[in-house]
Amino acid sequence: MFAPTQRTEGISTSDIITRIVRDYDVYVRRNLQRGYTAKELNVSFINEKKYHLQERVDKVKRKVRDVEEKSKEFVQKVEEKSIDLIQKWEEKSREFIGNFLQMFGPEGALVRMLVQSLIVV
Repeated sequence: MFAPTQRTEGISTSDIITRIVRDYDVYVRRNLQRGYTAKELNVSFINEKKYHLQERVDKVKRKVRDVEEKSKEFVQKVEEKSIDLIQKWEEKSREFIGNFLQMFGPEGALVRMLVQSLIVV
């Protein structure tokens, strides 16, 4: 069918046709999801199955992306926790070494107690 129209500056029929053809698959997939039948959309049985398969593949891709993002977040949290744990361990080990040296070092409390006990005797 042909309907003559006035030319509109900046709008090309070639561009419109290209957009329709380019977005046809998106249009069909969206309407199949909305509940339209392949027959209502004038889509063959094979193409209907192809669109359903594409939708399932896209769904799996989205799930994989979500799992990937969540795993990255998890790894980042574990990394942060491990850094905190290592820092706490270093602090506690320094404290332990300092306490050990205060007690058993060359000028520690144990040496002073022994020296005092020898002086008293």
